[in-house]
Amino acid sequence: MLAPLAQLPLNIIEVGAHNAVSIRTFATYFEKSRIVGLDLSPPAIDLSAYPSIALFECDQRDSARINTICERHMPGGIDIVIDDASHVGEYSLETYRALFPHVKAGGLYVIEDWGTGYMPQWGDGSALVDRGLHDRAAGYARRITSHDYGMVGFVKSLIDEVGVGAIRSLHVVGSFAALTKGA
Repeated sequence: MLAPLAQLPLNIIEVGAHNAVSIRTFATYFEKSRIVGLDLSPPAIDLSAYPSIALFECDQRDSARINTICERHMPGGIDIVIDDASHVGEYSLETYRALFPHVKAGGLYVIEDWGTGYMPQWGDGSALVDRGLHDRAAGYARRITSHDYGMVGFVKSLIDEVGVGAIRSLHVVGSFAALTKGA
């Protein structure tokens, strides 16, 4: 999926840079790209060997700060977003609302670890509870077993974005969801 992009000069943002291991990996793989990392508490590490990386302190819910960083450091738009921050649905939704308008048509938006929404020990997670199934033969419909909140609910809501054309495609594979922005 990413191999054809490796040698292109892209604008990439990772939300949730944590210890900067993944952002350094991205800088090595995407050699010609500009990479911005956002983190609530960015690590105090030497990135001088990675001149393509800029790391900023930023709460993923701070849309004003996100917009300022995007306008200043990626005024032409973003090619790839990786949300690997809190893994809390409401926070990731706020990040999506702030960053998605900056994503170029055809750009990728990746949401990491969305499956935390199934973990009862996680902030907004819970076990999947059987809420019934549609039973048309019996003449009634019950709610289909599903999550409609947290990270799982956020990822599922992106299907509506596909339906209205804002998102061209949505792929959910294992622990990540990757979407391609429409025109």
